[in-house]
Amino acid sequence: MVKAQAEPELMTVLSPMTLRWLWWADDSSAVYYLSQPRDLRTLSLRRMDPVTGEVTTLVSESGPTRVDPTQVRINSFPIVKVVNGGAEVLWYSQRDGWGHLCLYDTKTGELRNQVTSDHPEFYKVGVSRTGNHDNPTYLQGCVEMIDGPVGEVDYAHLQGCVEMIDGPVGEVDYALASNARSAHKLQGKLLFIAGGYDPRALMEQTLRFADRLIAHGKDFDLQIVTGAEHMYIGYEHYTFRKQFDYLVRHLLDLEPPAYRFAPRVLDPEAIAELFL
Repeated sequence: MVKAQAEPELMTVLSPMTLRWLWWADDSSAVYYLSQPRDLRTLSLRRMDPVTGEVTTLVSESGPTRVDPTQVRINSFPIVKVVNGGAEVLWYSQRDGWGHLCLYDTKTGELRNQVTSDHPEFYKVGVSRTGNHDNPTYLQGCVEMIDGPVGEVDYAHLQGCVEMIDGPVGEVDYALASNARSAHKLQGKLLFIAGGYDPRALMEQTLRFADRLIAHGKDFDLQIVTGAEHMYIGYEHYTFRKQFDYLVRHLLDLEPPAYRFAPRVLDPEAIAELFL
């Protein structure tokens, strides 16, 4: 066993191997992993030599708010791929305000070129699972993490106490972190999936957004999985089918096949591996 010549990394709830934030090179000559500080405003790709333990930083990106390696941080793998024998890396970046793929030189860490550059398209169909749709009334820590500090004075208090004690921080600032306050902009098809017993992304958040959509005369679909908690354990076969079928119907204009996913058998050892 070789010790990495680097500071210990902060651990996520799930294993970085499960999340694919850590992986072997195709020829096993190196271990690559993504690294972030606690404030999540810098993302770095590091390479470890499995023989010597030497760690080098290949690419690093910082921003005023959270820097993510993918468009959807939760339940989505990083859009990062080391190519050309380790000489280059394809790297997802929102440094220009939109998500694009960039090609970096791993020896210098310099940007070679932006691979995608067309104007982004808006989604025609969307599926929202366990959404925090109005963070200013729920997790104000997410507001700061995603959109940057609203103000040091405002955040001097604990999250839920901010509005209760000091009143609203500001409509302009909070609008950035609230889907509900942008309900009038919805176009296309939208399916909400919410767990009836979700203790984290409360169903109230989905209903708050739905209420604003109704107020603006917008059409949408809503599926409440009555017995499900945040991870939909025991209901994955149902929620994934609903999600896939919705996308097939409205993106491909086809009726999905009459299939059914089998319920997942919960294996304690398999579950434990997700966290190791």
